[in-house]
Amino acid sequence: MIRPGSIVRCRNRDWVLLPSDQADVQLLRPLTGASDEVVAIHERLAQVIGYDLPEERCAQASQCRQ
Repeated sequence: MIRPGSIVRCRNRDWVLLPSDQADVQLLRPLTGASDEVVAIHERLAQVIGYDLPEERCAQASQCRQ
């Protein structure tokens, strides 16, 4: 499980994972973006879409660089 505050890789860019009130929704803020650029990703939907579009899945940024 990735914890809020972690740097993740999704959609071919780095994001900060923010706390979310919904367990199946990940809130992402671009690492180099403004706080009003938050994106919500539905975790299960991203996993399904990820079979065809793997960049839609979130992963620890350090794991993506190896």
